[in-house]
Amino acid sequence: MKKSKKYWALYVRLSHDDGDKAESLSISNQKLKLLSFIKNMPEITDYNFYVDDGFSGTTFERPDFRKLINDIHSGLITGIIVKDLSRLGRNSPKTSYFIHDFFPSNKIRFIAIDDNKDFFDFDTSNDMIIDIKNMFNGFYPRDISNKVRSTLRAKQADGQFIGAFACYGYKKSPKNHNKLIIDNDAAEVVKQIYALYISGVGQNTIAKLLNASSIPCPSEYKKLQGLNYKNGNRLNYTTYWTYSSIRHILKNEMYTGCMVQNKSFRTLCSKTVSALPKD
Repeated sequence: MKKSKKYWALYVRLSHDDGDKAESLSISNQKLKLLSFIKNMPEITDYNFYVDDGFSGTTFERPDFRKLINDIHSGLITGIIVKDLSRLGRNSPKTSYFIHDFFPSNKIRFIAIDDNKDFFDFDTSNDMIIDIKNMFNGFYPRDISNKVRSTLRAKQADGQFIGAFACYGYKKSPKNHNKLIIDNDAAEVVKQIYALYISGVGQNTIAKLLNASSIPCPSEYKKLQGLNYKNGNRLNYTTYWTYSSIRHILKNEMYTGCMVQNKSFRTLCSKTVSALPKD
């Protein structure tokens, strides 16, 4: 609801990456809590919800949060209300920056309901509790991440498959998604690729032969199987076999019968993926 130029921002955020699974943290319950809170604040007549559902608090590159910051720069915001400090963010230095510097310098009143914080005079310099809470809020997703990784590593060590999608030629067992079984149709194509390569046919030629036979490339095959698969390395609109797709199959150790996993690492804050050393 937005009626005038200046209004209050009611910000809600949820991310299972941060371990936010409790029912009390759901988007709908956060909204109800904020609406109930402003009923006792007659000065708040105009407000607008900013919602980031599915975005981690370890990063501030969230769509509605960026919109909120832009609206602050535009002079539209009077104050911000969140359920607690962790809703604003779980990145301790940046969360503290917004509370101690950015909001006060822009005359933004900031309220964290469950933490009983209401910075009405825009001076947060003497409140060390904020930094302590922000520090612990930053530790929480790291702890969750470490526990999740530990569980995944244990499954990998046990020979269980933990990937979102099986590589071309395999599929997840309907009875056990941590077990791979042979996808007979795709497996025949893989056998054909290896047979052609061993006989001396080049990788570009193999790709051309498969395209001439109207055989779907791996990413298209997955889509035809009803899987919501996207290949981030594939060129836009490329729906055919290429040199790289053939090379990827020929270099993939999974086709030797060896379960190869844990080849890359995703950082918590930036979400960037880096290759792990092979030895």
